[in-house]
Amino acid sequence: MSKLIVKIIFGFVLPLVILAGGFAVLKAAGQFKREPKKEVKEKSVPRVDVAAMEAYNDGLSIDVDGIVVPFREVTITSEIAGRIKYKADNCRPGNYVKAGTLLFEIDPVDFDLEVQRLDKEVRQAEIEVHSIDVQIENTRSLMGLARQEIQLKQNEVQRLQGLVAENIVTDTALDTAKSGELTSKNSMETLINQARTLVTQRASRRAAMDLASTALEKAQINLARTKILAPIDGVIVTDMMEEDAFVQTGTALASVEDTSAVEVQCDLKMEQLYMLWAQEGAPETQDGNDGLSYKLPNTPAKVTYKVAGREFVWQGKLARYDGIGLSENRTVPCRVLVENPREATAMSTDSSASNIVPPALMRNMFVTISLQLDPMAPFVKIPVEALKPGNRIWRLDGNRLDIQNVRVAKMMDDVVLLEPGDAYAVGDMVVTTPLPAPASGLEIRRSDQPDPPDDDEGEMQEPDNGSDASEGSGTMEGSDA
Repeated sequence: MSKLIVKIIFGFVLPLVILAGGFAVLKAAGQFKREPKKEVKEKSVPRVDVAAMEAYNDGLSIDVDGIVVPFREVTITSEIAGRIKYKADNCRPGNYVKAGTLLFEIDPVDFDLEVQRLDKEVRQAEIEVHSIDVQIENTRSLMGLARQEIQLKQNEVQRLQGLVAENIVTDTALDTAKSGELTSKNSMETLINQARTLVTQRASRRAAMDLASTALEKAQINLARTKILAPIDGVIVTDMMEEDAFVQTGTALASVEDTSAVEVQCDLKMEQLYMLWAQEGAPETQDGNDGLSYKLPNTPAKVTYKVAGREFVWQGKLARYDGIGLSENRTVPCRVLVENPREATAMSTDSSASNIVPPALMRNMFVTISLQLDPMAPFVKIPVEALKPGNRIWRLDGNRLDIQNVRVAKMMDDVVLLEPGDAYAVGDMVVTTPLPAPASGLEIRRSDQPDPPDDDEGEMQEPDNGSDASEGSGTMEGSDA
């Protein structure tokens, strides 16, 4: 019996006593005190830096790379066949020649003899024509005498007819007079036919003389072509023939590059071409004048060449498209014309370079072209940090974020030029600070503005210890029960 009691004590009563003691210790330590229930209204509003959009009225330039190409290159060919008798010493690549300078001379002996022969033919034809003119004049004189003779014969026939009627003369005398009249008329007709023949011969001889004159002119031209002159002012690029060489008609002798002007070949992107169209003075297509669609606006250009730390600048203008259509890299080939390739301005801060003569703009120079635009409306300037990926800006609309797409006109070192738009204007604020999850309508706050007043709701009142004790007691009682 005693063992059973001990077992009950150790199996049931002792654990209850230990449990009650643990609760008492915890209560004494205050661990059963309830945590105050707090409802805090926490709201995270990002702070951002902003900058104002400004107007840009300093003008705009489009900078592209280009390569100098000849304005034109003339190939000098032989217009006649013959042996080259003379070649000028300066007819060598790299030498500058003036228009009219003698470069080559083909042996003129055969052409000179041909001129002399044809000149004699022309003179002979002139003499023959003159001879026929004399014969025609003589025939006309004879025709005048023949008319007078016919008139005399006719008068004689009339007198004899009256005498025959009065039986003064016989009919035989009248017949003899009529026969003489017919003979005179026959002589007159012969002279007329002879005059017609002479006129025809004169026309034939005249044609032969004109033909000989034409051949003489051609021979004189060929004789002049034996001297081959420089057609333009320029630099000899290549020479293909030497002295004593025999050339045929059409053989290339040399080529000369025109140095009176040069062109610069460049490629413009479609966005840059659009900016050219959108400036003042751009041509407008009109009905019946579709050619304006293929013309570029008259845009001034600066051509810059850098060498040894110095810059040389030439003035030019955007002249034309280089062909039609886009190139393989989806750009538009264009040509810039420099009318004075030998008039350059040296741009250098080095005083020792003040006496350096600027070079001439020559082919294959790699240059930079600055097209000076005259936009119809001023551009908008923003800091480069304000341009976001995808050509967007984050505009500040009150205390909300407004994301807008923009068209970039030009990227500079620290600013970006935007084309005018309806969704933004000069004076608007744009966000320069990056945001983790930007979206239109997001609430933001400028970093230079103070914090708004705290609108958080108050905490709930804590229950007193008595309540906790009663609750704890109730729990304990329930447990004990």
